[in-house]
Amino acid sequence: MEGCELEVEDVPAVTRCEACGTDYGTVEHGRICPACGSDQTYLLRGREVMIKQIEAY
Repeated sequence: MEGCELEVEDVPAVTRCEACGTDYGTVEHGRICPACGSDQTYLLRGREVMIKQIEAY
């Protein structure tokens, strides 16, 4: 694996509120919707892992 390179891209976590439909930054606000105060929320993205490209010689 000599000379290999690992490139990591961070995907910001985003949460959606089921009560009002607002998407917001999970890190900044947690589980409580900043628009309506509801706790009826779920993680929309930020948990995924994707291998974009592998090159081998």
